[in-house]
Amino acid sequence: MLEITNLYKSYVEAGQSRVILNNLSITLEQGHSLSIQGSSGSGKSTLLHLIAGLDKPDSGSITITGNNRPTLNIHDLEERQADNYRKTIIGIIFQRFNLIDCINVIDNISLPAKLNKPENKQIDNAYISNLIAVLGLSTLQKKMPTELSGGEQQRVAIARALSHKPAMVLADEPTGNLDNATSNTVSDLLYSTCKSLNTSLIVVTHSPSVANMADNKVYLRNGKLEVIS
Repeated sequence: MLEITNLYKSYVEAGQSRVILNNLSITLEQGHSLSIQGSSGSGKSTLLHLIAGLDKPDSGSITITGNNRPTLNIHDLEERQADNYRKTIIGIIFQRFNLIDCINVIDNISLPAKLNKPENKQIDNAYISNLIAVLGLSTLQKKMPTELSGGEQQRVAIARALSHKPAMVLADEPTGNLDNATSNTVSDLLYSTCKSLNTSLIVVTHSPSVANMADNKVYLRNGKLEVIS
């Protein structure tokens, strides 16, 4: 379960303090999905970065419990602990994809699974092959990221985020570069895979159709989350 309590985050711009998140609180049960909508610059990506341990709040707390793990206080993690948290517990789909240019598509996708493989165990190749097939990447496995279109890179990033079956996936505009048909396929895969793995999913999106697939829907306005019925 993810629990965010009284989260406050501000930045200094042109000598002025700007509040991004203002006393924000929300709880997400394990295996459930949450979509976050909001205008550009409202703080959606900032919130994901805080949950991912890539940034720290000014005040407030972010905790994760469940899966037979002790409570993890994301806001208190040191750099090495945060790196391990991102490697083992969560999957992240960035807007900029962040693929590794010097390795091919299949190695990009499989990397998180290989890094998390228990000693003397095999990674779930059948599961990864299914991700690749559903996302239409089967013919691209040996290509390098620089040989792919933006939409293809985005699909590789989605497969990579899911490859190690994380406890939580953070997706920042996961369908932003995709046409409508591909967006529907990718959204279906993302939500259904997370549901089948009991993985929590948080999706930042401008797409109402992608947002409406979530169990819980919120709108970020003036630093706070408003529930969408």
